[in-house]
Amino acid sequence: MRVKGVVFSLFLLLPTFAWAAPPGKLNFPLIKYNSPKIQTAVLKCGATVFLLPDSELPLINLSAMVRTGAMFEPVDKTGLAGLAGSLLRGGGTLSRTREEIDEELEFVGASVETSMDVESAGASISCLKKDFNKSLAIFSDILRHPVFNEQKLEVEKAK
Repeated sequence: MRVKGVVFSLFLLLPTFAWAAPPGKLNFPLIKYNSPKIQTAVLKCGATVFLLPDSELPLINLSAMVRTGAMFEPVDKTGLAGLAGSLLRGGGTLSRTREEIDEELEFVGASVETSMDVESAGASISCLKKDFNKSLAIFSDILRHPVFNEQKLEVEKAK
């Protein structure tokens, strides 16, 4: 009975050994990849714009990066870049409070975010195509007219 069990087990494993090919003899189909067509333009101010259209969904994602960051902050002001990055989005603007910005963006389902890293600062916007003009106006307002609210500054310093 035991011999029959061993023979039966070997019989089940036999196809596994027959199908397995040595690693050097494995063949895979060639993967074809077509890289997307990226358009570039240089603005009058010298900024380079990269555009990658995707008409699959009615979404617009825009990111801006600036060469700045913690590596440029004075030694005696460590953490200043991080504070500026968080307060840029969180402090409001000359014409809108943070709460008004949040409410306007939530109403259209958009998001505007800012960040500060060691070597760069970034800002991004994600919105539906139909709401782009409104969202871009908020994005521009945040970048061009930020208010570094004293109360928010104290909260950020305490973190």
